[in-house]
Amino acid sequence: MLSKKELSLYDISYTEQLIICALYQRELYGLAIQDHVKRSSNNEIKIEAGSLYPALAKLERKGLVNSRWGENRPNERRGARRKYYTLTSKGITMSDEIFEFLNRLRNCYPLLDPT
Repeated sequence: MLSKKELSLYDISYTEQLIICALYQRELYGLAIQDHVKRSSNNEIKIEAGSLYPALAKLERKGLVNSRWGENRPNERRGARRKYYTLTSKGITMSDEIFEFLNRLRNCYPLLDPT
């Protein structure tokens, strides 16, 4: 578990939390992250590209996310290479902390539980 001091060093924004949760146990490229967040929130939350990519860069600088370039895709309509993102071990720890916090919050406030 991360200490309060470690958590404060990361200074995670709401958008960054959404990205970390979207990347939990999966590798995604930018548009797929946007789609995952939108779909997971029943179209209630949308991350614009202008917010997504700076947040991903910030998460990389913090050591929470790694990226790699995918292969060229010349046969596809928009054949640009995709940049894929995954959580680092620190990012996985952060996602566990986020999920744990949300579960504790749900236990404190039963009205937040959607079931």
